[in-house]
Amino acid sequence: MSWKSVLGQWFYAGSGGSKKASLESAVLFYLQSQLQERQLSLPIFQSKVREWKKSSETEKQSGVVNLYLLFEQGLLSHQTSIAEEKNALLDRFPQLLEHPYFSIVFLPFEEQKISLATLYLNCILKRTTASFGRLNAEWQKSFEHQLALVNYQTTSLSTMGDYSKGLFGQLEERLGNETTYRLFQEEYAVLSKVYQYLPSFSFLLSFLPVKVLDETQIHQYNKKQIEEMLVAQLNRQQELIQELNLKTAENKQIRASQEEQLEQFFRVLESSPKAVIIIDQFGIVRYSTARMLEKFGWEPEVIKGVIYKQYCFKENLTTRYIEDTLVSKLSVSGKFKEGFVVMSNGEDCPVEISISALDLEGEQCYCLFLEDIRDRLAYEKKLQEAKLQAEDSAKAKTNFLSTMSHEIRTPLNAVVGLTNILILDSPREDQLENLNTLKFSANNLLGIINDILDFNKLESGKVTFEKIPIHLNELCNNVIKTFIAKSKEKGIDLKLAFEVENSAPVLSDPTRLNQILTNLIGNAIKFTEEGTVQLICKGLIRRSGHLSVHFAVTDTGIGIPADKTDLIFENFSQAGMDTTRKFGGTGLGLSISKKLVEIFGGQLQLQSQLGTGSTFYFDLEFELEETGNSKVEQKEQQKMNEKKLRGMRVILADDNPINILVAKRFLEKWEVNVFEASDGLDVLKHFENGLKVDAILMDLQMPDMDGFEACRKIRQGHFQAEVPVIALTANVVEETQKAVREVGMNGFVTKPFVPEDLFAALVRFHPAYKV
Repeated sequence: MSWKSVLGQWFYAGSGGSKKASLESAVLFYLQSQLQERQLSLPIFQSKVREWKKSSETEKQSGVVNLYLLFEQGLLSHQTSIAEEKNALLDRFPQLLEHPYFSIVFLPFEEQKISLATLYLNCILKRTTASFGRLNAEWQKSFEHQLALVNYQTTSLSTMGDYSKGLFGQLEERLGNETTYRLFQEEYAVLSKVYQYLPSFSFLLSFLPVKVLDETQIHQYNKKQIEEMLVAQLNRQQELIQELNLKTAENKQIRASQEEQLEQFFRVLESSPKAVIIIDQFGIVRYSTARMLEKFGWEPEVIKGVIYKQYCFKENLTTRYIEDTLVSKLSVSGKFKEGFVVMSNGEDCPVEISISALDLEGEQCYCLFLEDIRDRLAYEKKLQEAKLQAEDSAKAKTNFLSTMSHEIRTPLNAVVGLTNILILDSPREDQLENLNTLKFSANNLLGIINDILDFNKLESGKVTFEKIPIHLNELCNNVIKTFIAKSKEKGIDLKLAFEVENSAPVLSDPTRLNQILTNLIGNAIKFTEEGTVQLICKGLIRRSGHLSVHFAVTDTGIGIPADKTDLIFENFSQAGMDTTRKFGGTGLGLSISKKLVEIFGGQLQLQSQLGTGSTFYFDLEFELEETGNSKVEQKEQQKMNEKKLRGMRVILADDNPINILVAKRFLEKWEVNVFEASDGLDVLKHFENGLKVDAILMDLQMPDMDGFEACRKIRQGHFQAEVPVIALTANVVEETQKAVREVGMNGFVTKPFVPEDLFAALVRFHPAYKV
């Protein structure tokens, strides 16, 4: 029977002929068939086969290589070409070139040596890791990388010998001589079972470190190998002597260089503005700079050689911080911690400490940099005191402005309110002139108060802007209407040039924008004796939901000298004292307008010529209202429905009879049913008596129970809990408005009130017009 028949039968033997055997088994049957065809008898081969069949799958993988090499030995004794047999074997089993053990057999002789050496070292490394773990992860990773790069073209046998010695040295250092010797010997024995019949395997003996060889292995060397080994050892000794001499010379140079560097290092430390102490890992002072004497009174020689905390430090957080650093053995360079150093006179000196690790003559040490921070702490204390003083001053200023505003606005409310009522009562021509003068003066006084409050808000950064839909043409027309009477009185031509195409609603703060334009037009009319004042609103660029608009206010007034154009934007400043005496004003209007324009994102600028007039201008970018005109249309619809407040029931709460009189006259004119209350308790009594109302106009500062407390009681649900409450107050500071919102009030109207503002605040809650 041919070997093909034997192999075929074996391949498809077993249950149904479907089970495929391993590569090693296939190779073995191939070898047996070759012996059978050649009628060769190899008793030792057959004995080894029986052992092989009893071995584990892992042992079979390497054992088949030994069987093949034994097979080669048998062929040699019968003058058969080994090369031809190898080629025949590879033709049948090309996958043997990738076999972990078989692949070496097919390499050229010299390349086999390199591969055997690599396999041997990898086996030792694998065995060590499995038994003891990775002893030195960084070194082992580097060593494994070196072995992965080994190849016949670039790696010499000498290099592989160095690798072997390097591995032995590393393992001997960590595991000891006996364990390392055993590892090398046992892995050699494992490979010997596989490759003992491979001619190149004897090379592995010369590859082993000499101290690993046992007597049996040495006897395996032939005379030539022993001579070569002795010569190599003698040459190596000569090389070592030469290297030692070279190293000795280099060490002298290195030592001299290190001493020079150390001296230079100490010179740098001495030049440091900070005091420096160097301590070792046990806390012993090794060195200290002259600054220790200068700053803390300690002689360097006194503290040298003693524990650092014996003189300079007490047992406190400072020493614990230093000791934690010594224990962790980590540098904390760049991190600073405050602590104390004990001075030679016994006083504690506050210092800032930073610690850096360093190698001082081969020993782990630490540099303590100590900076005296007494002056800095004193400065910081002064800053803190100044900050508290400034905060107290700001608080006092706010309280003063709040009180002043309330105390002035309260009587001014009566003046403005009664003046408005008298004007509405159809007075005679001569009376109307006097009433208009009175109203103008009262409004001027109110404007001064508002300027001061706005200036304070801007200074403290408490100005808030809202974003609601507005029509620019409507806003500009309303500003112009405000000054028509004043411009006619002075004989000035007041004009509006509105040049925004398809003016859609924009999102902005109408109050602040109105304030800017009102200030500019008011100033223009004030400083213009004859001629024209014009407001220009011109669209510039419309792009993806945004609109840029140019605003300008021009006049033919007195103009401003070139050297005064910056001055007029400063607080409380006008072009000159004669201007203030002649035209009046606080000098805050332009300063406030400039700051508001900047908050909007623009820049208020000026072009002026003395005697011919001025132009104030700025550009702003607005976001277009995305949802169309819905909110604006709601406002317009509301205005259409704002015909009367007839039948509305309102509680008017105020402890000032004049304020009650003024507000009540307007409310009754609008046909509102008014129920008076002198304080919060009166408001609650109305509810206790079963009164139902549509809204409450609530003063905030009242005796017995103020408006805030009254609103809280109402909102707690004891009475008409959802009734709208509108604050009607002379206190206009931001903190008050915030408190009004927090307590649950629904609106805010300032005194002196503008009738239209009070009307608009109430109409939202009229049962017939709620939006």
